[in-house]
Amino acid sequence: MDDSAWLSKAREWRAVQELYKDLKEREEAIRTELIELSRGQSCIGGGVQLKHSESKGRVNYAKIKELKNVNLEDYRGASITRHYLKVI
Repeated sequence: MDDSAWLSKAREWRAVQELYKDLKEREEAIRTELIELSRGQSCIGGGVQLKHSESKGRVNYAKIKELKNVNLEDYRGASITRHYLKVI
């Protein structure tokens, strides 16, 4: 489209997208640093809360031929670690 309003907004959008990408990368790096600094613990400080949560892996039922008398723990995947970070 060659409409000047469209071209102007398209340029603006591309510029914002580039800023967003840069900020997203920076946010992810800082998030990783906060997780590392927490040493696997939930933390609160500086108006930020980090919750550390770990759960067992999911069972892959497709690998189980018969469920009766089967110990499902033998089919459980690796533990899953999650981090929840929010402004408080």
